[in-house]
Amino acid sequence: MQEFKEKIRFFLRRSKTSKAKRTVANFFVSSPEEAAFLNLGELAERIGVSPATISRTSVEMGFSGYPDLQEQIRSKLKIGITPVERLKETPADESTPIWTRSIMRDQESLNALLSMNSGEKFQKAVELFASAPNVYSLALRSSYPLTFFFNLLLFQIRPNVHHISIDDGQLTESVFDIGRNDVLFVVSLPRYTKFVLEVTEKIRRTGCRVVSITDSELSPLAIASDIAFFCRYESVSFFNSNIAAEAIINALLSGVLQHLGQDGVQRLEKHSNAMKEWSSRFSLGVQGYLHDQ
Repeated sequence: MQEFKEKIRFFLRRSKTSKAKRTVANFFVSSPEEAAFLNLGELAERIGVSPATISRTSVEMGFSGYPDLQEQIRSKLKIGITPVERLKETPADESTPIWTRSIMRDQESLNALLSMNSGEKFQKAVELFASAPNVYSLALRSSYPLTFFFNLLLFQIRPNVHHISIDDGQLTESVFDIGRNDVLFVVSLPRYTKFVLEVTEKIRRTGCRVVSITDSELSPLAIASDIAFFCRYESVSFFNSNIAAEAIINALLSGVLQHLGQDGVQRLEKHSNAMKEWSSRFSLGVQGYLHDQ
């Protein structure tokens, strides 16, 4: 990852690089998901340069050509790699029990979090989540439980927390009132969900700030975010591991409550009392129903 980015950065630092070639290089950085699957002709038309310029730029950046550069983008983003293909890429280690390998892989992902993210970034995100008029969250598929958990607990310590609804056909209603100074929390890891990226871009244009969890600076979600947290997601099997992403969420929730202070504690206590009251009423209702039967 670092080597890939350094090649492009070194190329852009060259004073004699033409405007057309800079356009090509900047597109690779700003829109890697598109570059991963556009053929040479499509990319040339998309950014308004000749196919020859793209080929020459790719070579000058240190790749053997555009196909080589494109393949490296795909490998960094893990776009289009199916669960079966991922399983095939995972080296088999029969000498170590899978229980041990799985736990060790997750430990490695957790250990990498501090080097992949800064305390300054964390504090800025905490302040946004604590002070924004409204906080919205969005994710799909295997990332959905992460934002559901975040939304559920954040609601207990501050008001005006919303989970964007998609499955019930109320997307328009869910995003209708989003405005400037609100915050959108998004999680998307490879394979990225195109729909989530499109919704995020549209919401950002309203002036809403975006805080995300994704895998790297080259992620299309990172490019669309005001603050992006990075984490490893690889497991020893065919699926993404959400352990590191969950650790980020745990830290954010703890930080928000600390920032809110007594206001957050009072709301948490109020929520706990309401839970007790409603749980008691529901329990009595069920018992009465069973008794009547």
